[in-house]
Amino acid sequence: MQYLPRPWKKWFIRQMLPVPLERVPQLSFKIAETYEEIEEALGLVYAGYLERGLVAQNSAQLRLTKYHALPTSPILIAQQGREIVGTLTLILDSPLGMPLESLWNLDRFRQRYRRPAEVSSLAIKKPFRARRGEILFPLCKFMYMYAKHHLGVDLLLAAVSPSVQEFYRSILLFTPIDHRVLTYDFAQGARAVGLYLPLDGSEDTLWGNEYLGWGSRDYYSYFLDSHTPHFQFRERKFGETGQVILSPGLLEYLFRYCADIIDQLTLAERLALSNYYQCPEYQKILNLEEAPPTPREFARFQVLENAQIISAGQHSPPNVSIVDVSRSGVRIHSYQHLDLAVDAPLKLKIRLGPRQSVITRARVSWNSPERRTLGLRLLDGVPADYHQLIDYLEKQLHLNAQTGLPLALQRLAG
Repeated sequence: MQYLPRPWKKWFIRQMLPVPLERVPQLSFKIAETYEEIEEALGLVYAGYLERGLVAQNSAQLRLTKYHALPTSPILIAQQGREIVGTLTLILDSPLGMPLESLWNLDRFRQRYRRPAEVSSLAIKKPFRARRGEILFPLCKFMYMYAKHHLGVDLLLAAVSPSVQEFYRSILLFTPIDHRVLTYDFAQGARAVGLYLPLDGSEDTLWGNEYLGWGSRDYYSYFLDSHTPHFQFRERKFGETGQVILSPGLLEYLFRYCADIIDQLTLAERLALSNYYQCPEYQKILNLEEAPPTPREFARFQVLENAQIISAGQHSPPNVSIVDVSRSGVRIHSYQHLDLAVDAPLKLKIRLGPRQSVITRARVSWNSPERRTLGLRLLDGVPADYHQLIDYLEKQLHLNAQTGLPLALQRLAG
């Protein structure tokens, strides 16, 4: 089939993998939140990867990476009843980066997109793999909806085996980053191709053009159907992304007891993790007591909202997207080049919700033109509504910091 013209190849793939027109009973989709859900999902990935030689054996029998320690790497799960039958992880861009950038330069993507994410750790339980997409299709649809509407992801990336790239290209409409097949150390040196899919609104036109021809109308109806009672999305009070923040005990248990990951991180990586875990309980686990002092005092939180620079010597006020917020600052992404020097003063209008926005003064702390990202330090006089948002987010972090390790895990950890 590899020698067929592209349109014919898509048609054959779609005939081989028709969309499941009826929902499997008792099948539901959510984000893994409890230890049991996280362990079962990562154990499922481990079993599937071990079978294909994509992971080294380990005593915990879990596929754990440093990216799973980030609250910006949600684990999506498919459950039939209480049994997890499918999973994947979204690794959002962060100071740790993304796995596939060890092979592909992502500068051009970071310039154009605010919040890229890599699709990783996809696994379907063995007895369910032969059911012609009954698990895979709704899991991919859940990923798309959760990534775009609940995480603010505007670009999906993936490094996949050449043998399955046609599914991503013909069904999910990913595009190759380039035409190279490379060795991916993140998957035990397996061969991989790099793919991307924009989620910035252009995909609606792409899907219409692709799916409404060549006998593929079922795909169009399936992926754009918003009636999804079996999808469980996390409740949000503000415009936050609903991050799953591990408790200190669970962070230490998974990433020190089950896998010796934390102690192998560089100081820069541990400091990057601490951006999201600014509590003494976490700092101790990350071995930061003896680290050189840093100016960061407050945790970062990803949010979905946008902003507008309304005074910075610009001819027209540029619209920007907020990457993350903290008590003392905001990180923004601009879709155009902003010639702003460090310490340049500006006014920023921040949208906190559909009908709520605040205006505050800030200064540029740093500017990364290659990524079109700026760090802003908020000045005195920040409106109370902004602090209300931060109070809520920090409260969730501190509540998690006080959560102990489950008794059964305490016994295992000695």
